[in-house]
Amino acid sequence: MGALLSRLSIAKKIYAVVGLLAVTAAILGSLGVVGLRTYDQRVDDIQVLSQRALLGEQMNSLVFKVVMDSRGIYASTSKEEAASFAKAVNESTALLGTRLAEWKALLPPDRRADFKPLETSVNEFAQLRNEAARLGVEVGPKEAAKHGGNDVSRANRKALGEELERRAQQNLAGIERANQELATYGSGLMTVMLLVGFGGIGGAVAASVVIARSGIAGPITGITNTMSNLAEGNLTVEVVGAGRRDEIGGMARAVEVFKRNALDRARMAAAEEAERKAKELRTAAVEQLIEGFDRSMSGILRTVSAAATELDATAQSMSLTAEQTNSQASSTAAAAEQASVNVQTVASATDELSASIREISAQVTRSTDIAGQAVGEAQATNTRVQGLVEQAQRIGDVVKLITDIASQTNLLALNATIEAARAGEAGKGFAVVAQEVKNLANQTAKATDEIAGQIASMQQATSEAAAAITGIGGTIGSINEIATSIASAIEEQGAATGEIARNVQEASRGTEVVTANITEVSRGATQTGSAATQVLGAAGELSRQSEMMRSEVERFLDGIRAA
Repeated sequence: MGALLSRLSIAKKIYAVVGLLAVTAAILGSLGVVGLRTYDQRVDDIQVLSQRALLGEQMNSLVFKVVMDSRGIYASTSKEEAASFAKAVNESTALLGTRLAEWKALLPPDRRADFKPLETSVNEFAQLRNEAARLGVEVGPKEAAKHGGNDVSRANRKALGEELERRAQQNLAGIERANQELATYGSGLMTVMLLVGFGGIGGAVAASVVIARSGIAGPITGITNTMSNLAEGNLTVEVVGAGRRDEIGGMARAVEVFKRNALDRARMAAAEEAERKAKELRTAAVEQLIEGFDRSMSGILRTVSAAATELDATAQSMSLTAEQTNSQASSTAAAAEQASVNVQTVASATDELSASIREISAQVTRSTDIAGQAVGEAQATNTRVQGLVEQAQRIGDVVKLITDIASQTNLLALNATIEAARAGEAGKGFAVVAQEVKNLANQTAKATDEIAGQIASMQQATSEAAAAITGIGGTIGSINEIATSIASAIEEQGAATGEIARNVQEASRGTEVVTANITEVSRGATQTGSAATQVLGAAGELSRQSEMMRSEVERFLDGIRAA
């Protein structure tokens, strides 16, 4: 699981959670639509059964009314009195035929053949009763009573009553069966919707927790701890997550680069410290050689001083030239010493600075590129998360549509209840069905409210993720600012390079002064040449002492080179 999460970007991880919620919402929406359509179909079936039951009751009432009006004819004392009852009989039998046609129209085609016995009984009943009414008006009530009371009429009346009763029982049984099927279907649909809803939301919540802990928060915490250790100077800490393929892996690789840079700087500092200690050791050795050289030269110089006394007379003639030569030689020595110091400083600083500038420039370039890429990726991730917020809002709109449908179903159930109440005793069964539909609509509304709450939680989590990614972008921006500061430091080192160049120029000018002074010394030496012959005697002794001095100087220089 962890390996899979490390290969997915943060945006894809969030897409997976939102996609799971979207699939859950789509399944719930589909189940809701199919359920509502099935409910509509089953309610229509119940309405048809109720209409057929109502028509059966109306026909039974019409039959009873025809029988009562027929008895009115039989009890009449005259044709005129029987005429009013005969008219009522004719109207009732006509209405009975209309109700029969309406009932037949409500039957499915495959059941209309079974309706034939009822049609025959009703038509025969209407013919017998219409004939009795005609006889009562045209012949007399007694003849009508004789016709209406015969065996055929009584048998027809009994058969029609039994057929209507059988049909009524069938309609009631069908209504009860349809109600039971509707209740069973509603319970099953609700169970499936609850299982899908809780399963999808539970899976999304579990996936969110796993992704947040294992795919985002945990690795970021590890990188933060690693960066804290590096900032405290602990360069032995291991950078975890550099092999990941997501944004966190990019951050880990950037931290690895920072660690390598810190190790390089530590190695450079150690090398500089070792070089400094070596220079100190060389300086101490030079000091010891200088002390020994001073002791040796003291004795030699005493001997030279004695010889110099003998040369005093001759030295007077050379005094003016010697003073000029001494002055020029002092200037030459000072300029040469300054030039030597400047040249050594330039050489050392140039070597160290060149290495530092090359290394820092390369690191700054890599750091700037990585920080720029990280800022771009953080901004793109933030844009994707904002798109997820919009998608979650659209899912909320779909849930609201389901809620509206449930409310409309509730309203239709209320209207059906009102109509059932108007129908009186015949509409009680339909009222019960309407109440069940109303309860189911209320349950659907509650379920959609719970789904809306879960989607709101998802939207809040997505918004918090967007805020966290924005914070990451800010942190990467700070890293970019640090890289800019490093670039400024490189500019300062460039200024130091300019200072070194100026020292080189001063060294060049010092060298020119040395050249000019040496020329002056050369001219002074030429003037002194005429007096040199006067000091040949003393020069022999001085030559021997100079040879000894040369040996000491060579030994001194050899010691300097060895140090």
